[in-house]
Amino acid sequence: MLTINVLYEILGQKQVYTLEDARRLQKKQYTIQQYRNQMDLTQGYSSERMLSILKDRCRYLIERGSTLNNPHIPASYFRDWERITENHAQRLRELVAEALHDKT
Repeated sequence: MLTINVLYEILGQKQVYTLEDARRLQKKQYTIQQYRNQMDLTQGYSSERMLSILKDRCRYLIERGSTLNNPHIPASYFRDWERITENHAQRLRELVAEALHDKT
């Protein structure tokens, strides 16, 4: 469901995306050789290739899932969040829908 417009929202619209742009998306998931193998332009990546890299990153994150003990997210971040104890998936969908509605 990721579109080129999502990529543009994240990295901006460019003629050529750089290795640093790709690293911003993938973090340390690829080796330097994998980054270079993904390049489809002489000096970097096309928007179509960057969208493919973004989709690869999202696929990885979805398959890996999130972890409660992610050291990058302190427990205090969640202090004021609602604790979901029943109907987890349904309540999470409701909260996300509410948050999206509040943004518009």
